Amino acid sequence: MALLLVVDDERSIRESIARYLSTLGHEVTVAGSGVTALAALRDREADLVITDINMPGGDGIEIINALREMGSEVPIVAMTGGGRIDKQHLLDDAALLGAIATLQKPFALPALRAVVEQALERRAAVGFADPRSARGEALR
Repeated sequence: MALLLVVDDERSIRESIARYLSTLGHEVTVAGSGVTALAALRDREADLVITDINMPGGDGIEIINALREMGSEVPIVAMTGGGRIDKQHLLDDAALLGAIATLQKPFALPALRAVVEQALERRAAVGFADPRSARGEALR
């Protein structure tokens, strides 16, 4: 299947999402902050990044900006519980900056599955290069 990176500062959330996506056949790595996520992505680009927006140590908006500045076209799904800030405002900002889908926490796992499947289908349809291919051939 696909290599997914899940970024969330709440360990229970990122591990729960990772376990669920693994049961769907995906290879999943996790990061607890934007800083660690970007370091991981410099070593190995993912097929899809699922990131929380509101985190200390480099939030989801910073991840989106950094990836786009690096020239990465990896699809990004943004999620947030919002905290004291309006959830929809944060998700709208993420979408404007390049997230291809957004989720408000809490969300049902089938909703996550649908978003992940749509994002990966879109990636394949537009011919993103497979980051695991040494020659960068398009996904089939």
